[in-house]
Amino acid sequence: MTRRRWIAVTAGALVVGLILGAVIGRVVWPWSVGDDFWFAFWTGAPMAGILAIIAALIAFGPAYRSTRIAQENGAREQWWNRAQWALEMAASSRQSDREVANEALLALSAEATPMELAMITKTIAQLQDAGTEEGETLRTRQSISALRREIAAGAAEPISNREREQLELLRQEYERRFGKEAARRVMGRP
Repeated sequence: MTRRRWIAVTAGALVVGLILGAVIGRVVWPWSVGDDFWFAFWTGAPMAGILAIIAALIAFGPAYRSTRIAQENGAREQWWNRAQWALEMAASSRQSDREVANEALLALSAEATPMELAMITKTIAQLQDAGTEEGETLRTRQSISALRREIAAGAAEPISNREREQLELLRQEYERRFGKEAARRVMGRP
């Protein structure tokens, strides 16, 4: 429940209570309730009960909010653990591991923030080192990822077309969620 809604519900309950109290007080008071009743009501157990209910309602709001925040933080931590696992697998020397990792990253991208999705996409692009395709020259020795060096040395399976498609899907997801201008600015795409 949002803060505005909680305030609206509390205020609504208070107004309804006051209206009901006024109506019941006008109907019952002249015939059966004397001044002693109202004195006992305002200074006794009934008023203490009402104040206890109000205090409980006031305490409920922050407790509910802190619980929601804890749940959201737990979910973000679990998301990050999964993303970290997938990013580590994306650097595997086995092609099948990398494809599974990329699929996991695609699934996780739905809940990623703009910065997280950009980071994931750039990491996968760097691992695949898009500038080292056949016929292209290497940009510099420093830009070659460790995975690409392993592939060149024959210690890792080559980047598959499926992996390239998965990278493009990540880029498209970023563009779809955050716009073409943001994708161009963050990922350096034309």
